[in-house]
Amino acid sequence: MFLVLLLSFVFAEKTFAQKCLVFGYDPDGNRVSRAVDYDCFEKDEYDEAQEIAYEEGIRVYPNPTSGCFTIVVPDFLETTSAVYELYDFNGMIVMRSVLNNAETIVDIGSLSAGVYLLKVFSDGEVFSKIVLKR
Repeated sequence: MFLVLLLSFVFAEKTFAQKCLVFGYDPDGNRVSRAVDYDCFEKDEYDEAQEIAYEEGIRVYPNPTSGCFTIVVPDFLETTSAVYELYDFNGMIVMRSVLNNAETIVDIGSLSAGVYLLKVFSDGEVFSKIVLKR
């Protein structure tokens, strides 16, 4: 009986241990990863090196917007020609243009409020972001 009780405490350590959730965020503040950590008592704090930053993608700000937003293209896309397309909720293209600079301002003030999908095409790669219009 003692052996059964001892083994139940040994195996129950992971089951009843304090769990911490560790989140990673991209540069826009969107959560991109989540991990469960069982060693909360041994670590006082997490350093920024544990967070995952996805610098490969595009950045869109301000989002949500009421008029204009800016598309920021990372360095490796600056030398190539990139095209963006903005889709409405029904999947129809409402805007299309070429990105010539690292930062491009897009005016959607004439569009109705809603959810839009922004796609940037460059060298066979596609980057997507959701844009909210107030």
